[in-house]
Amino acid sequence: LAKKQKIILVLYLEILQFLSLFIYFKHMKYLTKNSYGVFFVGLFIAIGNYIFGDYGFIFTSIGFSIMLFSFLLMYLNSKQKK
Repeated sequence: LAKKQKIILVLYLEILQFLSLFIYFKHMKYLTKNSYGVFFVGLFIAIGNYIFGDYGFIFTSIGFSIMLFSFLLMYLNSKQKK
């Protein structure tokens, strides 16, 4: 069980690293304007843990990370000049 938790932790950290690099993405304005779409993608990934069986925790963690990232996008959208 400990080995499985280590694998899950490593995958989770890799995904967080990808999301932190994603902030510097070239089309950030498009993502900030469509942050609700990013939120619902994360929500459906997080809810889909029943589909994936034993690896549901990984997808739940990914989904919630994407939803938190969407809140950052919503915040950045509110701070842009209109």
